[in-house]
Amino acid sequence: MDETERRDPITNVPVERAELDVYLAGTPTLSGIEFLERCLSMLRR
Repeated sequence: MDETERRDPITNVPVERAELDVYLAGTPTLSGIEFLERCLSMLRR
């Protein structure tokens, strides 16, 4: 693992962006949001 690689603080999954550092109960994690965005992008193709 690269020390400079950003990771989701809850799931420890590598993330491309890191704009969501505060989590509220019931909100999706940043890695979950990125996963959903990738799924939607693939469906649009």
